[in-house]
Amino acid sequence: MSLEKISFSDKLEEWKNLPAPKERKIKQLWVKKLFKVKDWNFFSENSSYCFLKKEKEGVWAGFLVANPELPNGKLLYPAGVFPKDCLPITDDEAIQIDSYRRAVNVFPVPCEKYEM
Repeated sequence: MSLEKISFSDKLEEWKNLPAPKERKIKQLWVKKLFKVKDWNFFSENSSYCFLKKEKEGVWAGFLVANPELPNGKLLYPAGVFPKDCLPITDDEAIQIDSYRRAVNVFPVPCEKYEM
């Protein structure tokens, strides 16, 4: 068995000449979910989750879910479809989440448009 020496600069040139992959976008999907109190104690340590309100059943929290474009051009979550146990946020909740995330310097925020 012999080992072939590979020149990094040659490979780099080869990679530069490869066709670019089809550009896919990742859209934002802002949702809320009702967490049991014991689960919220864990998720509350992550600044990506924003406390919205407490109810008898648990704690509502808002957060961002990535909604990538699939190879067939469709979104993972088409309009009106949300991840399991999640609901869309209201305008008031979007403002609440936006204020919280700006205060703790976590981006993106729901009241600004970002595209990746």
